[in-house]
Amino acid sequence: MNALMNTPFVSTKAPVASLALPTVHVNAPGLRQRDRDEMFIQMLDAYRGSGGLSRGTQISALLEGRGRHTAGTVDKWKDTNEVIYFEWELETWLPRFQFDMANKAPWAEVGLVATELAGVYDNWEMALWFARPSSALEGRLPADTLRSDPDLVIQAARHDRSLAS
Repeated sequence: MNALMNTPFVSTKAPVASLALPTVHVNAPGLRQRDRDEMFIQMLDAYRGSGGLSRGTQISALLEGRGRHTAGTVDKWKDTNEVIYFEWELETWLPRFQFDMANKAPWAEVGLVATELAGVYDNWEMALWFARPSSALEGRLPADTLRSDPDLVIQAARHDRSLAS
């Protein structure tokens, strides 16, 4: 597993449309660590096609190393729902699709979707939501669809929020 975590998570392999991540409250009592580990591995696979997952420290180093951002910028984005992230094995993980690497900033649409889902989904569930095929997106992943049709992804988030409420 450590070798997998130290490997860059970039692939030209398209995400598997039939990936069925479990619909489960990841902080539910009785959820075993093994179940959470399996969900993490499934998210690694689901996010590969859109740039993969990176540790928060890697994202911070990449952004801060360019001189545009100071230490704590990623934490500020987390606190203000501008990025999605989750904690696994005492590390913060962020899907890379949400960053405009040319401008060294998160895509604004990610924050709009995160705002729609906040209060209904926790951080793990939000990260899973972006990695699951959505019927509102004709089976596409929100992470893969956000740049090409952000309004549709925001509508899908509103729809799913209303179902979850």
